[in-house]
Amino acid sequence: MTYEEIDNLKFDAFKAFEMLVDIHVISSGQKAYSWPSEYKGPMDWDNCAVHPELLSQVEGNKPSEEYLLAVPWENYLAQLRRDEDLRLAEIARIAAIEVRWYAMTDIRANLNKAGIEIANPEMLLIEIIQNNDIDKLELLESKAPEVLSERQDVNDLNQQMEKIDLGFEVIALMGAINNRKSLTGEQVVGILTALSAPKAILESGSVATAIGYIAQMTLPDMITEQDRVKILDYATAGLAKIVAKYS
Repeated sequence: MTYEEIDNLKFDAFKAFEMLVDIHVISSGQKAYSWPSEYKGPMDWDNCAVHPELLSQVEGNKPSEEYLLAVPWENYLAQLRRDEDLRLAEIARIAAIEVRWYAMTDIRANLNKAGIEIANPEMLLIEIIQNNDIDKLELLESKAPEVLSERQDVNDLNQQMEKIDLGFEVIALMGAINNRKSLTGEQVVGILTALSAPKAILESGSVATAIGYIAQMTLPDMITEQDRVKILDYATAGLAKIVAKYS
């Protein structure tokens, strides 16, 4: 029951009275409350007769509505609020564990690092929640940096390999552009010499450095400014895709 629902509860004298007694002592078929056979008024607390076995639990005296409201009813509401406190606290506890669990991006890798073998990791999550096993959760979390580091190493390697591939594509583009020209053997040697530095940079996968170098280098006579733009556009677009993929 929510706090709002608790606050909106209407006082019930009968419910309040039953907070004071054990209603189950009454034999089956007997009524806890009764009204005179000719009574036509409201079936309220003031006009009812209470079963003697219930009255005996309150020293034989029927409590007034004022007392029922001030003591057992307020105690009842307080208990409901305590129950709601516990319910919300449990929800918060479970949520906190789940947040920490799913923050580990590769649960299976963390489990392997911790030496925990389990077919379904979600079953371990349920076990941790049920037992509030924060020690086991912390053990898994302690493996996260190592897992992330290894994953980053793999990502860095893959990214660098793609940059190297791009570098060779740019080199191939340079060759394709030059192949369309009627160059003498001497001119080809001259171009290869002029492009030896950016070519070496591209082969290493340092595409960003190569872009900067090509943008600033003095072009040999056989390479036009239009050629430079084509090469830079291709390299820049390819590098942007790789960076976006691994960002």
